[in-house]
Amino acid sequence: MVDEQAYASIVFWRRSRWNGARCEPLLVTLHGDRLRACDRDGGEVLAAAAGQAAARLSRLGTLTLTVGGRAYALVGRGGAQSPAPSRLQQEGCAAFLTDHPASVAPRRAGLLDQVLNGSAAAHMRTWADALAAAGAAVEL
Repeated sequence: MVDEQAYASIVFWRRSRWNGARCEPLLVTLHGDRLRACDRDGGEVLAAAAGQAAARLSRLGTLTLTVGGRAYALVGRGGAQSPAPSRLQQEGCAAFLTDHPASVAPRRAGLLDQVLNGSAAAHMRTWADALAAAGAAVEL
C-alpha cells in the first residue's frame, strides 16, 4: 500500500552541470505518498505528493525528478567541491529511519559502480524503486 512507503537518504542536487561547488546535499524523505527534500539549513526545497512527481533515471545514475514543472537533477554523491551534508541533515535522516524503517531494499551496486562511483548509481536506483512504489511515474 502507498501509505506504508518510507525511505530517506541524503542525495546531491546538481544545480549546475559544470560547477561541482553548486552540487548541494539534500535530505530527501518519502513517507506514505509525501515526498520532501530539505537543504543543509533545513529549508524545504520541494514538497509534493509522490503521485505528482515524475522521475527519469539515466544510465549513469542521475535521477531527474520533476515536481510542479521544475526539474531537479539528483545524484548519489557530490563532487570534490560539493559541501558536505550538514549535521542537521545527517541527524534528520537517522531520526527519520529510526521512526520509519525503510520499506524499499537497497539496490546492489555493480563492480564498476562500486569502484568508480562509490555505489552512487545504485543509491539512485533505490530511490527510483521507492518513488515508483509510492505512485510516482518513473522511467528507467
